Amino acid sequence: MSLNRRRAAIAGGAAVLVVVPAAVILARGESPPPADSPSGGPTVAVERAEVAPDDLPDLVFAANQAEGFRLLAVEPDGTGRVDLTGTRGMYPAWSPDGRRLAYVGEHEATTGTQLAVRVIEEDGTIRTVTTGTQVPSNLTYRTGAELYYEASLQATSGATGISSTTSIDAVATDGGNQRTAVYERGATYHPAWSPDGERLAYVSSRPRAACGAEGQERQRCDQPLVVRTGERSVDVVDRGIAANPAWSPDGERIAFSWREGRRLAIWLVEPGGQPVRVTEGRGEDEPTWSPDGSSIAFTRDCDVWVQEVEGGVARNVTTTPDICEISPAWRPGGER
Repeated sequence: MSLNRRRAAIAGGAAVLVVVPAAVILARGESPPPADSPSGGPTVAVERAEVAPDDLPDLVFAANQAEGFRLLAVEPDGTGRVDLTGTRGMYPAWSPDGRRLAYVGEHEATTGTQLAVRVIEEDGTIRTVTTGTQVPSNLTYRTGAELYYEASLQATSGATGISSTTSIDAVATDGGNQRTAVYERGATYHPAWSPDGERLAYVSSRPRAACGAEGQERQRCDQPLVVRTGERSVDVVDRGIAANPAWSPDGERIAFSWREGRRLAIWLVEPGGQPVRVTEGRGEDEPTWSPDGSSIAFTRDCDVWVQEVEGGVARNVTTTPDICEISPAWRPGGER
């Protein structure tokens, strides 16, 4: 499947998520009514995943099937495929200890169905932790108690028409302290916290009057890879089009997708060093590290692939030509 087709599938999946009336995202079950409820009110439905995080294979990803993207999981060797979400689910992210799984799914709000950040707890129960009309994507845990994510918001006014903003927002995993954490002129994308929670990698799209010389065909602006420590930000890769950074488990290297010219591939960089290419295919994106740092999983032509970092050969672990599979997340090696 071509990269353009992959992008169309993602865009189509996002549209479906927004406009389709709410359905049950995962299996729903009702808690038994309390014997002596003081309020006498109705029983509150408890939403549960079909499989608790502890019982999942280690690679979770989103697959575009039937009514849109939903979450599935597979072992790194391609065995043990499990359907985690019955319908909607995208952008999975493991907690540092591998006990919880965050994702973007549908939430019933007073204004209708909205996309929200949701967390599957150790026992399989699901909680919604963000509110509002911003569309979340690209989740990353800073600690077990805090999530960061890309937040997009469209606004309409008579003077300017439709305008959009993209920032990096944060929220506590219990749903508190929802806020904007990084906002720049232009846009900020694809946040990724280092394992120690001290350095935030992300991608910046900065405004420019034009990216090509006058009279020439306009070229795409550079999209640098940035690392922020405290309030200080440094461009780690300042040319080409970077995307989807992921820190190695030891915090020494960043895997990211990078386009220089026409070809998109996975590269590694040590902050302060020079990028080194890892993959040799075409259209590779969205890297995620194995717990021991020896391998990465990534997407290529709408399948999930795994490859050893040092001279390995990429292996297709999903092999589904009629299904678009994206956004792999490899369970970290924390104590469970």
